[in-house]
Amino acid sequence: MSRRTTVAAAITMLAALLFVGLAAAWAAPAPSPSPARRVVVVLAPYLTWDDVMRGPMPATRRAAGAGLVADMNVRAAAGGGAPGLDRAALTFSAGAPATGEPSVLPAYSAFEVEGGGPAQDLYRSIYGASPGNAQVLYLGLPRQRLVNERTSLANRIGALGQAVRDAGGVTAAVGSSDPGIELAREARQRPAALMASDGSGLVDLGDVSPGMLQRDFAAPFGVRTNISALRAAYAAVVKAIPAGKPALTVVDTGDLARAYQWSSLAETRAAEPQKRSALTVTDQIVQMAALSLDPERDLLVVMAPLVPEIEGEPAAFAPLIMRGGVGKGIGRAASTHRDGICTLMDVSVTVADALGIAAPADMVGSRVTGDGSSAALDVLVAHLSSLSDVAVAVESVRIPSVNWFITLTALVLIAATFLVYRGVADVPRPLRSFVRVLLILMQCVPLAALLEFVIWRHPRSGVAVLSALVAVTAVLLAGALMAGRGRPATIPLIVVTGLTTAVLLVDQWLGAPLSFAGLFGYSPLFGARYYGIGNEMAGLLLGSAMVLGSLALDTWRDAPWAFGFRRWGWPLLGLVVVMTTAAPFLGANVGAIAWMTVGFAAGWLMLNGMRVWTWRNVAVVALIVGLLVAGMVVADLAGNSATETHLGRAVSTTVTGGAAGLWSIVVRKAETNIRVLGRTNWTWLLVVVLVLLGYMRWRPRGEFAAMLREHPSFAAVVGAALFAGLVGYFTEDSGIIIPALIMLPVGVASLYLMPSHGGAVESDAE
Repeated sequence: MSRRTTVAAAITMLAALLFVGLAAAWAAPAPSPSPARRVVVVLAPYLTWDDVMRGPMPATRRAAGAGLVADMNVRAAAGGGAPGLDRAALTFSAGAPATGEPSVLPAYSAFEVEGGGPAQDLYRSIYGASPGNAQVLYLGLPRQRLVNERTSLANRIGALGQAVRDAGGVTAAVGSSDPGIELAREARQRPAALMASDGSGLVDLGDVSPGMLQRDFAAPFGVRTNISALRAAYAAVVKAIPAGKPALTVVDTGDLARAYQWSSLAETRAAEPQKRSALTVTDQIVQMAALSLDPERDLLVVMAPLVPEIEGEPAAFAPLIMRGGVGKGIGRAASTHRDGICTLMDVSVTVADALGIAAPADMVGSRVTGDGSSAALDVLVAHLSSLSDVAVAVESVRIPSVNWFITLTALVLIAATFLVYRGVADVPRPLRSFVRVLLILMQCVPLAALLEFVIWRHPRSGVAVLSALVAVTAVLLAGALMAGRGRPATIPLIVVTGLTTAVLLVDQWLGAPLSFAGLFGYSPLFGARYYGIGNEMAGLLLGSAMVLGSLALDTWRDAPWAFGFRRWGWPLLGLVVVMTTAAPFLGANVGAIAWMTVGFAAGWLMLNGMRVWTWRNVAVVALIVGLLVAGMVVADLAGNSATETHLGRAVSTTVTGGAAGLWSIVVRKAETNIRVLGRTNWTWLLVVVLVLLGYMRWRPRGEFAAMLREHPSFAAVVGAALFAGLVGYFTEDSGIIIPALIMLPVGVASLYLMPSHGGAVESDAE
């Protein structure tokens, strides 16, 4: 490597480290809450914000007004299997995604009789040990653990309850969601016991037996919660908890689950009063729990582990209310970095933290805290409802929209390839112009999917999302074509890729408001990512930025600034893109460092006439990647726990869990990569682009060879993009999606420029 190459790399690294250092200096530690004496979790499945604000729930509204409120993602815990209370309870217990096996043995109160004998004897036959003085026994835990071990899920069911007991604390479970009294064991639902259970299936105190129910043939499934018995059981738990001991109590309201499950079997005129009665009982239980707790030291959690399902729509966010030492206002968590949104796993970590217990390394959530907002409860809830509505609206049309885009883009690329394969001399000009307009159109769509949220911040339906997308795409296309009238053919591409690059960068600098629920980005309802820039948009950013820079050099190759940009501007552009993508306080996508650095480094070497593949170059790029990653780790860990990203938590997990923790992350990413390869239509788009560009780049001929000669800087970027896409596939769990979106602007630009080689000025828009 030459001296100038070494100097350029050194300057780039110094600028990156200075950027990281300033970020770390700006980060301020977040205050830790004082440990709570007790935590009570009240389960309210299928509860909605409308129920809280307009239903017969005054005590619940008071708790919400005195604490924090948030939208909780319950889909982020989807580990497979049928959705239900048991799976949600197991996820809470593990603090990590879990799956559930519905046919396992349920939980029992120790005195219950099962199979002709007491549950205690059945426990001994399953665990080979005595349950001691535990009052509630979860007999299905060994089977559930085995089912989860057979998946790629890295969890430890019972981690929360075990952490409480290991700290000398007490666990308790009260209440039952059983849909009846005399039931087969498979039909029983006792999520409170699953949530409070330790690693041996034991819960210290409580009662989940049919004694928590009473017959009422007018109620769903002929039973309702025996509120008097539940109050007595709860009072016994409160009395039995030793003073000064941390205690976790989970209370199952029961009636809400039964009312929702019954609603599909009943007429509306019967189901509505039944639900209202269930809301009243739930509110009474919330009031009971609130009165038993110190409002400052203790923590009350009211959460909906399941949400109502609407046919044709994805599941929305669920209400979460916390009152106690976690602050007030809108809830926030480092796992999402989105004010107002957290996950079910975050609640588990918050419970442990509130009890003064270090969350086990297996837990993947983050502590939930309030933002201190003093706004009225109805204002806060309106904001949360709006977030949920937007996420649902986008998700309802995401898959068909992306599939249509991929299909149309592939068809346009194939058509354009046939058009130019043997030359364009005999192709009618209108047809050639039409295909080129289509190519620009394909490049405008992903950009429009972001910019539409500038025009319409909170669309409430899929129709609104698609209408805004079409309108903004049309405006962008018209603007790009107008900008190219009478100018070099590269101008429309420069306009679109320039806007794409600028919008993606500025969006991250402003906290990614446009990326919350974009059609081509991550989905907040499925919980893969909530903040920063996802792998999809990071791939589009890299491809757009490199195409923008290379076409600018080819268009104004004799400009005074061209040499300086080729030598110094290119690495500066790369630094801005990489740091914006990877910095914990911006894009927070550290995995992109490797393939983005490879892309810009290979492009810089080829732009300046140097060899790419030498062992020295590989070593220097690897060193730059390593230093950048280390800098991101330092910046992330130097901040506070409320702003820590996936990177910081991965490092913390590795430090706490050792090599096993790191290996589980590697295995999970590899399995996701393989799974995504066969399950996404992006694979087909990538195949089309790679077959086209891979062959023609290394065996250039005809129109493509002529275009590369006329656009040497762009020719360098084609090779650099292929290198970046290859590295991205093998280093990211999104796999095939990354090279597909890197190559999208490159492939579009290649085919668009072929009919105009020779420096011709096109006038397609005239």
